[in-house]
Amino acid sequence: MEKIGTIIRNHRISKGLTQEELGAKVFVSKQAVSKWETGKTLPDIEMVRKLCDILEISKDEILGGSIEETKKSRKWLKVVTIISVVSILVALFFGLGGFDYIDRHTQSGVAYVSVFWDGELLTTDEYSMTSDLDFEDFKNGYKSEIDYGEIRGTINLSQKYDIEFGFVNTNNWHNVHIRLDIEKQNGQLAVKQTISYETDNKVYQVTVTENTTTDNKVSVYREGV
Repeated sequence: MEKIGTIIRNHRISKGLTQEELGAKVFVSKQAVSKWETGKTLPDIEMVRKLCDILEISKDEILGGSIEETKKSRKWLKVVTIISVVSILVALFFGLGGFDYIDRHTQSGVAYVSVFWDGELLTTDEYSMTSDLDFEDFKNGYKSEIDYGEIRGTINLSQKYDIEFGFVNTNNWHNVHIRLDIEKQNGQLAVKQTISYETDNKVYQVTVTENTTTDNKVSVYREGV
C-alpha cells in the first residue's frame, strides 16, 4: 500500500501540476504540499476532501495509505511493548535468583514434630499443640505441610509446661523433622530442639537449640537455620 504522500505526489504529477500549482488550488503554500508528499505532515480531513476533488481520486484511495501506516505503527508498537515486558520479566526472574527462587517459593514439604520426655517418645494424647500451621496427629507425633517461611508452635505438656519450638524455614524443598527432648534437671526444665532435613532419602541434622528454665515456660525457637 502506497503512503498518502506518495499517492498525492503521483496524482499531482499525472495531472501535470507543480507543488506550487496544487498548493494554490487548495490555498496552501508549496512548502505545505512538499511536507505532505515527503510524509513530514499529513493533510487534515477537509484538505483531503479538496485534494480528492482536484486530483479526481476517492477518499478511500487517499486515506488508504494513512490507514495502512497507522496499522503498521500499531503493529510495531505492540511488538515493542511485548519485547519490553518480556525483558523486564526476564530481568526480574534472574534478579530474584531464577530457578532457585521458583524452587523456594513453589515447592512444599512436610514438617514432623515428635516429643520425648526423659528419652521416651510421648504419644499425642500426653500433650497438646497450638500453632498457626495445620498440624495433625501422625504416628505418635504431629505433621503439617509447610512452605517457605516460619514454622512455629507451642507444646503444652501435662497442662503444666509450655514449650515454644520452631524456626524460620529457608529450605522448603525438604521435609523437616523437629525433635523436642524434655527432661527435669536439678529442678530445672531442660529442652533441646533438634532440627533435621530429609532429602533424597537421607536425613541431615542441621542445628540443635537448648534452653533451661525454672519457670513453666521455655522457648527453643530459632530465627533461622
